[in-house]
Amino acid sequence: MSTDLAAAETESFVGTTIQAGSIIKNSPTLTIYFTVPFAKLPIVVVSPFWPNGGVGYVETITAVGTDQFTVSSGNLAANYSVNWIACAA
Repeated sequence: MSTDLAAAETESFVGTTIQAGSIIKNSPTLTIYFTVPFAKLPIVVVSPFWPNGGVGYVETITAVGTDQFTVSSGNLAANYSVNWIACAA
């Protein structure tokens, strides 16, 4: 299981924190750490990106915490990415 810090951006709006990023996924399960932990459990949305065409499996979010989340699927490659956004009010 990878524990790489995601390339991410953090924005704060009145009462809401949003973080987003993109990270290479080259293992079946990947834990993505937020650059700044959320005060409350965030809502997380993921989207796959593979420049070679369609992906074979849906990315499943298997765990969410205030400082990280985990995705799992059969998709993995040196050029396969998971794009994500997380927000909490």
